[in-house]
Amino acid sequence: MRFWLHLGIQALCLTALVTAGATARAADTISLSLNIKDGATISDIVRVKAEAYYSQGINKVDFLVDNQLRHTDSSVPYTFDWNTLDDSEGPHTLTAVATDVNGNTKSVTIHVVINNELGKGAAYYADLTVAGIKANNLPAAENMARRALKIDPTNLKVKSALASLDEANHEYGKALDELKGAAIPSDDYKTKRQLASLYIMAGRTASSTSDFLSNAQTALDLEKQALQTEVNSALHSPNAQSAEGQMAVGDAYFYSQQYDKAVQIYEQCADRSQAPLPCVNRLVLANYRDGHLRAATYRLDQLRRDKREDTVTKAIRGMVLIYQHDFKGALQEVAAGAADNNLASIMISAYAHSATGKADLAEKEAKQAAALAPNLPEVQYLLSLTAQGSLDSRDAFFKAVAADPSFASAYAMRGFQTLLAGGHESLQPAMQFFNFALKIEPINQYALIGKAIDDLMLKQYDDAGSTLDQLLKLNPNAPDSWVVDAAYDLYSNQSSLYTQKAMEKAFKLDPNYWGDTFVPHLFDLAKRVYVYRALPILTPNSLYPPAAAPVPLSAPNQQNGSGN
Repeated sequence: MRFWLHLGIQALCLTALVTAGATARAADTISLSLNIKDGATISDIVRVKAEAYYSQGINKVDFLVDNQLRHTDSSVPYTFDWNTLDDSEGPHTLTAVATDVNGNTKSVTIHVVINNELGKGAAYYADLTVAGIKANNLPAAENMARRALKIDPTNLKVKSALASLDEANHEYGKALDELKGAAIPSDDYKTKRQLASLYIMAGRTASSTSDFLSNAQTALDLEKQALQTEVNSALHSPNAQSAEGQMAVGDAYFYSQQYDKAVQIYEQCADRSQAPLPCVNRLVLANYRDGHLRAATYRLDQLRRDKREDTVTKAIRGMVLIYQHDFKGALQEVAAGAADNNLASIMISAYAHSATGKADLAEKEAKQAAALAPNLPEVQYLLSLTAQGSLDSRDAFFKAVAADPSFASAYAMRGFQTLLAGGHESLQPAMQFFNFALKIEPINQYALIGKAIDDLMLKQYDDAGSTLDQLLKLNPNAPDSWVVDAAYDLYSNQSSLYTQKAMEKAFKLDPNYWGDTFVPHLFDLAKRVYVYRALPILTPNSLYPPAAAPVPLSAPNQQNGSGN
């Protein structure tokens, strides 16, 4: 009896052990799940996450799309970033295979539908890419760019959008490579202007001034083509004969530096009964740029007599007063407009403060102008002129000429900045900038006076004398030209009597700024002329800044596959 009882107890124990072992093995199998639900619709880049567990450890998780291995992850969390744009639209299978440390596997397969809405076309997503950049939402822009590129990588609009995205990421060389090989239609002035800008920005890393100016020349050639195309477009606009249309045509001529034609067009709307003040103000500005000072002054005085002048008119008058070196009068003209946050008034105030040595105030006002209109080349020019940090000044210069590669005064300004960087090695690069500015605008007095000083530093006295003759013929009432002329006389060993007479002439023209008894050292002279001769640059866009319209960014609805 005891034997059978003992045998029964052993059998029960064995059964219990077998049952316990089976339960342990059942609890020790691989568990596996995915974060994406079966039947989900997915798009763009989806992060697939596998939850895999085994008590002794998971060795790896493989991710397969349509039974093709795409990714292997051997560490927690087990993830796979699936770029669905690599696959066709429509249904696909997604499989995760977990392998434990013993080589055992478990797999889970789900069905998904890729829907990137590519049927909306490459141009649609190119537009959304640009909208994302303007809205400073680069991740959204990159999302849209991937779709545009998937649909049609050869599309010009797509290439332009991708170049804009590269530029926003400060990859200027990549942006240039994206666009410079594209076939740009002859009438596409916007894309030509974008390409011109990229040549400038890519030139930031040039190894020499010559290399940069080579890029600038290419940009200048493109800009000229774009400007002429824009003139033709404005001339053939359906409303070209309306006041608004005439102002648009005049503006196109103005920016192409055909100031005489701009004057002719502006006169058509300015001579109308109750002529629109924006047209009259444009006419005055164009008259000054074309050298018709008497006509411009007459219009200004007429507006004042008729009590029709506005804040913009006063800003133009302030500009004229700075040309006449009446900085106090200029500040009085624009004080109310600057207080009212008028762009042109703030700019004139900054120029006046810069010329009178109030550098901190000038820089503050230039930054205020840049906050109002950061994309205008004349605003970036002002910012470069007044910035007290060399890197900030350099950055603003590149932005100015990228926005307008034909901006002669900006190159002249950079010549001064290079000259003032110090050292004999800076003289030739500075001269290259002055000469490039004069190639664009042969009578640019800012470049001419910079070249004359540079010639004196290089002891090229014949060249300096020739340039000074031209300067004094263009404007015999410029006091800084007389001081440079005195320096020329002194350093070229001419009559000391003439040197004194030239200094006295400068003193009579501007006793507040040029009251020196002796000729300043050439470096100090260059430093003073740099801010004194940097005359205000106003354009139709700085008189009437384009309204900043809100930028929409409407992307297709996206799902991350989680069902949320």
